[in-house]
Amino acid sequence: MLRWVPTENLHVTLKFLGPVAETKITSVTDALAKSLSGQATLSVAVKGLGVFPNLEGARILWAGLSSGTLRPLVERIENGLEPLGFEKEQRPFRAHLTLGRWRFPEQDPSCIRLALEGRNNDHFGEFTVNDVNLLQSTLHPKGAVYSVLKSFQLERSRAF
Repeated sequence: MLRWVPTENLHVTLKFLGPVAETKITSVTDALAKSLSGQATLSVAVKGLGVFPNLEGARILWAGLSSGTLRPLVERIENGLEPLGFEKEQRPFRAHLTLGRWRFPEQDPSCIRLALEGRNNDHFGEFTVNDVNLLQSTLHPKGAVYSVLKSFQLERSRAF
């Protein structure tokens, strides 16, 4: 059975840091502030549905995002955090919103295939990225709870 992600938990992971020592949080926030300085707001399209890791072992249902728009932002973050010992991600960036999770892989992937058929090009709208948040996630039996440790406002686009 698919368990939907609560609306308040919807987010885009630009860089997963894993466990970070409390003594390192200030260095992380300083590096992010420097990396994000001068970054303009972004318009991101929501397009297509898919699953991770694959149809046969589907665990996550996601909505795709325009990766090209977010990729430069991710690169700025990666470059800013690398000197602190956070290795750059080797896998290609796949911008997405996790919509739901299956606790166990579905037994019959044909149901998922049928539900997703023809949906990989559906356009669901757009949103503006106004800020980037450093989140702390705390795992609970009912799911993760996210707390904003620091929010970084992006610069509003200037109209000419």
